[in-house]
Amino acid sequence: MVLTMAFAAGAADLSSKALTFRSQIKSYLSNQGYTPSIDDDGDVKFKYGGYTYYIHVMEFNGNLITRYMVGVNVPDDMSRARANALCLKVSQNKICARSYLTTSGKTIFVELDAFCSGIAMFKDMFSVNMQLLDGVSDGLIEYMQE
Repeated sequence: MVLTMAFAAGAADLSSKALTFRSQIKSYLSNQGYTPSIDDDGDVKFKYGGYTYYIHVMEFNGNLITRYMVGVNVPDDMSRARANALCLKVSQNKICARSYLTTSGKTIFVELDAFCSGIAMFKDMFSVNMQLLDGVSDGLIEYMQE
């Protein structure tokens, strides 16, 4: 994955606009019954359906971007080559979603990026983005079981 430095900036580099947006996301998730927190690298972290999800807030050319992320555990008996092949298989033909094997080889992260004009758009798109992310991660789990 290749990102420009401005796109990959950490939470410490977020503008006040992005920090406010992240806070609004956390409040929205709380109001929806989740128990979100801000993790060590600045992502909004919450549990849903037995999995831990993360929402990373970024800025690119003055626009807000949300990156939804969920990790899927790789079975102990699965080779790195097979896990990498599954990442490619599950992400092919996806425009804004991708998956990659972490350096430990124990987790595949599935990610979905979405431009977001602010909290109103986030609220409107949250369930759709979660469904899209779950569709990719569920597909990955199904491929693992084959």
